Amino acid sequence: MSLKFNCPHCDQHLEIEDELVGMQLDCPGCKRSFTVPSPAVNPVVTSETGEKSAKLISLERVSLAQDTEITCLLSQEQSGKYQSARPLGEGGMKVILKVRDKDTSRDIAMAVMQGDLQEGDSAIRFVREARITANLEHPNIVPVHELGLSISGAPFFTMKLVGGEDLHKIIGKLAAGDPAYCRKYNLQLLLNIFRKVCDAVAFAHSKGILHLDIKPENIQVGEFGEVLLLDWGLAKVVGEPDDKRSLPVQVLAQKKDDTLEQRLSDSTVEATIDGEIKGTPGYMAPEQATGQNQLKDQRTDIYSLGGVLYNILTYERPVEGDNINKILMNTAKGEIIHPRFRKPNHHIPTALDAVTMKAMALKPEDRYKKVEELSAEIDAYLGGFATFAEKAGLFTQIRLLMKRHIGFFGAVGVGLILLVAVVTGFIIRLNEEKELAQDRLSKFIAEQDARKADRMLAAPALISQAKKKLALKDTDNAAKDVDAALNFNPDLPEANLMKAQILVYKRQYADAISFLNKYLAVQPKDNDAAELLNLATEGAKTDFSTILAAKIAVVFEHQGLSAQARELDPGRK
Repeated sequence: MSLKFNCPHCDQHLEIEDELVGMQLDCPGCKRSFTVPSPAVNPVVTSETGEKSAKLISLERVSLAQDTEITCLLSQEQSGKYQSARPLGEGGMKVILKVRDKDTSRDIAMAVMQGDLQEGDSAIRFVREARITANLEHPNIVPVHELGLSISGAPFFTMKLVGGEDLHKIIGKLAAGDPAYCRKYNLQLLLNIFRKVCDAVAFAHSKGILHLDIKPENIQVGEFGEVLLLDWGLAKVVGEPDDKRSLPVQVLAQKKDDTLEQRLSDSTVEATIDGEIKGTPGYMAPEQATGQNQLKDQRTDIYSLGGVLYNILTYERPVEGDNINKILMNTAKGEIIHPRFRKPNHHIPTALDAVTMKAMALKPEDRYKKVEELSAEIDAYLGGFATFAEKAGLFTQIRLLMKRHIGFFGAVGVGLILLVAVVTGFIIRLNEEKELAQDRLSKFIAEQDARKADRMLAAPALISQAKKKLALKDTDNAAKDVDAALNFNPDLPEANLMKAQILVYKRQYADAISFLNKYLAVQPKDNDAAELLNLATEGAKTDFSTILAAKIAVVFEHQGLSAQARELDPGRK
């Protein structure tokens, strides 16, 4: 019902809903303030100082709600507290206004019950929604400030004025390919928004409250990242029986010009098909769509959350149908196309597809048991881990591990590429120089063999030279020639024997033993060498004595070292 009157300042004709009686509004023509009058009463003009004109009398209309129990539950609005009301929208049983709170000097939102619904059960439901919302104090649930009766007697409640736009409009812009929205609202940001909605629902469930009407239209996204879950009009306390009294039935097909999408977006269905059905087609769970109210629990809201996730991934409503009844039938049958098949060009991750379908499972027992489980799945995906729903195999786990540590594996990959490049270059170079290297190696081996042959031939000559020097008692230079011969041919027997003789002569018995052993290995029948070995062994164990020297002199004499024998035993003839 609407009131028709003229502005008291500019005489412009106005038509306003009667539930705004008693509230201060601004005239759209002259922009000056006035109070909406009761029927057949002139409006009360409020001056800039807030004084009312004495020549005008305001008579408060008797509200229909005064004949109900609501007047016993609510306090009367303080006159003049809320000013400058402007309509923001309407839905269900209420009109949403933007009003100015005179006491706090801030703009807030006011939900006012529509005039033709201000009786009995509807009024109780309105108050119940306000009280449920007021008791859910959470960052992602809109806060309620006040609940009461307006000047006109209509139930109202005030709440935070939410800026931004709802998720349904955001997804509509994304579906239309709006460049600014596509740049801003990537999948990660949309999932973060969804996570905040999950937090709000999880909190409500912890308080024993079911929302039962979760959909993108009821999710408000602010300009600075705020996310609020709105409209708790269908909310239900867990364990509380559903209200079976008469409730308003909204027939969405009344307007012939409205499309199905418009009718689904505009309001909530509350019809009766084999039981009481309350919710939004496409987002309501099968137990809601079939009126099986006794089955509604936390998993009913989880189904709706799955529907919101489906909408985020595909930009489409989760359940298809040419009309509302068809959508309800498809919901009841669980006929839902997987998101990645519905929109293959969106490249929807398999993990999120699996999470969505598990949340929207036909049977409640097949869904997530708690919202926290659904939240954990989204966190797992955002963190680069496998989700429970996708049942990831070993290959997927390894791929996700590499993706989580992309920096490390990227560095390793670059290192491997560089290593392969270096090795490949080396192999190519090696192949190119293979023949040259082989030729050089052959020449080197030939040269080494020639040098070795030369040295082998030089060793006996050096020994002959050393014998002459020993005969001349030039022992030190003879030792140098022997060392050179051994360097050229370490296995030359004569060189090993002469080295041992020189060491014994110099009383270095222990050092001489190894050379004698090496010589006797080749010449085992040389008795003089064997005797010299025995004497060297004896000398290594005892101090030098003239007796030992005499014995060594005898051996040296037999071996042709007469000069050295006489030096060891001067008494010899």
